[in-house]
Amino acid sequence: MDSIKEASSWTSRSYIRRLFVILLTSNNISRPEHVWDKCWNKLSDNILYQQRIMMNMMDDEIKLL
Repeated sequence: MDSIKEASSWTSRSYIRRLFVILLTSNNISRPEHVWDKCWNKLSDNILYQQRIMMNMMDDEIKLL
């Protein structure tokens, strides 16, 4: 959890999500749900924006999903 919080001050949200996946897959997190509860906002930030770009949708269209 500390590594995610520290990285959030100097890197992109995409990298932070990759770091979380690496920590999960390498079994370095004993309580992943606890880490998610504490860091979900850092891990999920920017996802709607990225989806809007990928799907070429406007904000109003995304709200209808």
